[in-house]
Amino acid sequence: LLLLANIYLIHRNNLVIAFNKQRQEEAEKIKVNTADVIRSLHLLDLAVRSYALVRIDHFMLATDSAINNNNVALAQLEEPLESQEFPMNDFYQLRDSVSAYIELTRAMIKLVQQEDLAQFMDILGEDPGYKVWLQYLRFSKKVNSFEDNIALQARLHYEQALKNSYLLQIAIFLLTIPTLLYTAH
Repeated sequence: LLLLANIYLIHRNNLVIAFNKQRQEEAEKIKVNTADVIRSLHLLDLAVRSYALVRIDHFMLATDSAINNNNVALAQLEEPLESQEFPMNDFYQLRDSVSAYIELTRAMIKLVQQEDLAQFMDILGEDPGYKVWLQYLRFSKKVNSFEDNIALQARLHYEQALKNSYLLQIAIFLLTIPTLLYTAH
C-alpha cells in the first residue's frame, strides 16, 4: 500500500513540477515576445528614415519585414496573455496604437515616393513613434511584472513539489525499515 501511495504521489508531484516548469518557460517567452514588438517598431523607424534619405528599394523590404515581425509578435502575445488572465485592455490599446503607427509610416513612405518631403518632415518632426514607444514602455513594465509574478509562483510550487517528493521518500523509508526489521525478526 505504501508503494502504491508512493507511486501515486510521485506521479502527482511530477505533474505539478511539469506544469509549473511550463508556466515558467511560458512567462519568459511572453517577455521575449513583448520585447519583439518594440524591436520591430525600431526596425520600421530605421527603414522609413533610411528610405527617405537614400530611396533604395531594399529599405521597403525592411519595412515589410518589420511590419510582419510586429504582427507575429502581437499574435504570439494575445492568446497566452488572455489565458493567464492579464488585463487585456492594455494589450488592445497598444495593438491599436501600433496599427495606427504602421498606417502612418505607410503614409510617410507614400509622401517620400511623391517627393513631398516637406510634409514627410513635418510628420517626422512630431515624432509620432515616441508616443507609441512610451505606451509600449508602460505595457512592457506591466507584462514583465505580471510574468515575473507568475514565474515566481510557479517556481515556488515547483520547489514545494520537489520537497514533498523528498519528504515522501523519507517517510516511506522510515516506515519500511522498521517493518522489514520486524518481519525479519
